[in-house]
Amino acid sequence: MICKSYFDYLCKSKKYLLIFIFLVSLLIGFSTRNLWNDYLGLALQGILSVILSFVLPAVVFYHVHNKKACDMYFSLPVSRKQLLCTGVLFCVTCIYVPLSCMIVYQGIANALGLKILLIALIEALIACVSVVVFNLCIYMSANTLVDGIVMMGAYSFLPLAVYSVISNFYYNFVAGINYISLDQVKYLSPIYMSFEMLADAVGAKKIALLCLITLIIYVLVFGYLCFRHYVLRKAERAETKSDGFFCYPLVISLYLLLSIFTISTNFGVRSPRYAGLSEFLKEQFILYVLLFAVYMAAHFIYKRKFYFTYKMPVFFILAMVLSLCFASAGRSTKGFGLAQHYDMAQGKDYCMINCWNEAGDGDRTYIDLIEKETGTKADYVSVYIEINRWHGMPGLEMSEETSKIIDELRKQGIREYYSDEREKTFTASMSIQDTESGMYYNYELMQRPDVESIRRLAKDPVVKVTFATEYGEYRMTNSGLLKMTEQYYMDPVAD
Repeated sequence: MICKSYFDYLCKSKKYLLIFIFLVSLLIGFSTRNLWNDYLGLALQGILSVILSFVLPAVVFYHVHNKKACDMYFSLPVSRKQLLCTGVLFCVTCIYVPLSCMIVYQGIANALGLKILLIALIEALIACVSVVVFNLCIYMSANTLVDGIVMMGAYSFLPLAVYSVISNFYYNFVAGINYISLDQVKYLSPIYMSFEMLADAVGAKKIALLCLITLIIYVLVFGYLCFRHYVLRKAERAETKSDGFFCYPLVISLYLLLSIFTISTNFGVRSPRYAGLSEFLKEQFILYVLLFAVYMAAHFIYKRKFYFTYKMPVFFILAMVLSLCFASAGRSTKGFGLAQHYDMAQGKDYCMINCWNEAGDGDRTYIDLIEKETGTKADYVSVYIEINRWHGMPGLEMSEETSKIIDELRKQGIREYYSDEREKTFTASMSIQDTESGMYYNYELMQRPDVESIRRLAKDPVVKVTFATEYGEYRMTNSGLLKMTEQYYMDPVAD
């Protein structure tokens, strides 16, 4: 399956590229030699590997998009299978050798142990093969060099586009969730999975088994597709329009749908100024027109000429209607009820509550408390409540009562988010990090926690309650009393 003479030819003909890779890798190693524990060198080498996974397939297999070179290569006394396998081996070798050297370098410096080091090297090999065959498959789905490069970029950024739509939906429709982890879409990206897998192996000394299995599936699926694209390829495809289903037709349609859904999610619960669809369409009309112009331009690039058919506006309008129906349904069902599906904060989950009280407010609860407990007057009070500040103290977890209080505040935040009065100024905010799922939640509260609830929270050893005024800072003790911790700004002025 491997042709040694062809491999030698690739090494000789690409010697300047090999020298460049060697010098850059050497520079990375020497420039980060005093930063072993930060794994900076490995991160930089990983970035170089990603860049090479795009460059090398285009350089080694450029002949599939050139008529003269295509005829010459396919007429060599070497089977296409050998050309494909040898070319892939060359690409993988150029990426894997410097990357594996850096892994060994970091492994020895950080005393990872032989077992972890071998696992990391095997995972790095699978990662390199998966990324190369993925990019090569996308590159060969096109029929010209430029189209191949465009397709590699389009498919590589596709997971980020999907992530953008999902994030935008949660931000505009679901109370509490305005940020989601990239883990939600990582299995669409072999690059992201490769970085996470190696980070787990070298940094956390564990195996990301699901990522490893998924990357092996990528190797098998896209390896087979590479075989079909190359071994069964017709030479006359070179320098023709890239009109294959997985090329421009699918890419343009996918990006159009994702863009339209991104716009439509702005018609969400977070935007109550839109009383109805008509107001939303009026404000977003120009944006839709610009998107249709980009859609037309994409077809011009694809066809290499001005192209218009009735199917284009029909598809665009249908996509608009579908996305707006989805947005309207999400708005009327309060985010499809997703805000109610959360795990109750408990154990070592981190929580931060910040609330404030000004003298001009109708409710002077915190200001009156400061005056009663400390004998000083304040014009402004900020209350900071931190639970599991360091994600859990040794042997301690938040109490059941603390968990119930947080849950009540969370339910209050959800109710207020979907109420008709959400335009009112909020007086408190609460953020929660679920340590098991890695999810982050942020809630804005129009009604601040009462003093009794704060006193109940202060009884928990993992809870720290601080009252800050313009005159000083006070810590609430387990007994519910305020004790000054720091004097700053100015001394209180007596009446």
